Amino acid sequence: MKKTKTKTKTKKKNEDLKKVTHPFSPVYTGTSKILILGSMPSPASFSNGFYYMHPLNRFWPTMEKIFDHKFNYKNKEGEKAIEERKNFY
Repeated sequence: MKKTKTKTKTKKKNEDLKKVTHPFSPVYTGTSKILILGSMPSPASFSNGFYYMHPLNRFWPTMEKIFDHKFNYKNKEGEKAIEERKNFY
């Protein structure tokens, strides 16, 4: 009887799944030396149009500290912030 319940739960979960496509292209150049892997971007990153763009995400502040670099634009500042981060790569 447990197997039936488990199968039913699994089937229901699978029916609730939705396909999500990754909207961002990889960012790299011919001289790239570091590969950074992450999971699917958050809804905030989707709406802001680039990787790790949720205002509370620690990725970009961490990059500032590691590489002694200061970003001029905050994540929420749209295209200016995106271009600045692409150029940082």
